[in-house]
Amino acid sequence: MRSITYTVYTIDEHPDKEKCYEWMRDNLDYLSEHEGEAFLASLTKLHEHIGGKFDYRVSLYVDRGDVIRFTDYDEELLAELDADACPLTGCYWDAEVIEHLRADNMRGLMDKLNKAHDYCYTDEALHETAEANGWEFKENGVMENE
Repeated sequence: MRSITYTVYTIDEHPDKEKCYEWMRDNLDYLSEHEGEAFLASLTKLHEHIGGKFDYRVSLYVDRGDVIRFTDYDEELLAELDADACPLTGCYWDAEVIEHLRADNMRGLMDKLNKAHDYCYTDEALHETAEANGWEFKENGVMENE
């Protein structure tokens, strides 16, 4: 029998954080899912509120086939919404979808989603996520229990 001992570090303690960030980027493909879910929840609630027809195909990654289309909706109900109050789901995406529809700028809205996804994989966001979740890393940057 042999026993292997190794040291684990929090993200703040790790001697080479870049190794941890690289490992997270390569292995944690779900880090931006919450953005997509919240985005779609706000779009859906907006459609429920203003009615009409709603068609979409969106992804977290830039895709030329992405589309968001609202038609035949109640413009007065849209105008009455206080975007700053995030009245649909309570998430900041409420304000974004309301304001972008008012401005007839769905491409800009999709760009915001893509940028939110990209941000989730920046060093800053990875650091915050690792710290908030209490993740620990081996010296080679691999997350403990992986």
